[in-house]
Amino acid sequence: ILLVSSDPQRLLPTVRSRCQEVPIPAADARVAATWLKAQGIAAANAVLSFAAGAPLTALEQAEHGESRGILVEMLSTPGFDPVRGAEKLLGVAPPDLVIWVQKWVYDLMRVRSGGAPRYHPGESGQLAGLARRSDPIRLTRLARGIADARALALHPLNPKLFVEDLLMQYRNLSG
Repeated sequence: ILLVSSDPQRLLPTVRSRCQEVPIPAADARVAATWLKAQGIAAANAVLSFAAGAPLTALEQAEHGESRGILVEMLSTPGFDPVRGAEKLLGVAPPDLVIWVQKWVYDLMRVRSGGAPRYHPGESGQLAGLARRSDPIRLTRLARGIADARALALHPLNPKLFVEDLLMQYRNLSG
């Protein structure tokens, strides 16, 4: 019997005591990128960064590249229109969209703190410009609001209004 867990410390002690731990290291980034290219993914390194180095997740997320590009362009543009933006993103499942915005805001917070972006290394210039204009307190509140939205994303009553609200929260970061 195999028991797989990404967080073994959360297993009951009685279960852990009866298991032999075999840690599985993350895939090498070069090997994963080569594999993704062989699967037909053109921007393998960017997709792999967005998937935090997980090749199977990157392969799964690659089909949403165009929608993610639209979102990144929108989030990079101060004063964008959240209503029009929500219309462009109607085909994206709200839980996915929340995670995408959450990753963008995480990178924005990292850059604001002097670090490098984890999920969007190709957009470090846009993130740096936005980070300079971002108030850290508002940024933290936004991150908390997005975390709250993640709980509601699985069953929003009106997906378009949900996405509009999420985008308005982000747009209000600078104002």
